[in-house]
Amino acid sequence: MTALRQKAVNMLKELPEENLPEIIVVMTKYNDKNEEEKEKEKEKEKEKVWRALEERFLKNNKNFDDLMELCKNVPNDLDYKKELAESREERFGYEIIA
Repeated sequence: MTALRQKAVNMLKELPEENLPEIIVVMTKYNDKNEEEKEKEKEKEKEKVWRALEERFLKNNKNFDDLMELCKNVPNDLDYKKELAESREERFGYEIIA
């Protein structure tokens, strides 16, 4: 037990019995106040976490939307070999014959 705590305990022991209810009321109010502050801190921490999750979700959602914009509908009768050959011709200036 620390010296300060020991001093407080000794003071309580020396107090008359009729003064103890007042001390108990003060201690209870102090403890309640501390509990309320702890609860407020917990709520602030939860709010921070939720904000961070929301920001991450919005960023991921935007990234997904950006990817979806890149998607194209491909016709069913697409000639892949022809497309590849045209792309090579366009890009490199020559056609590879397979």
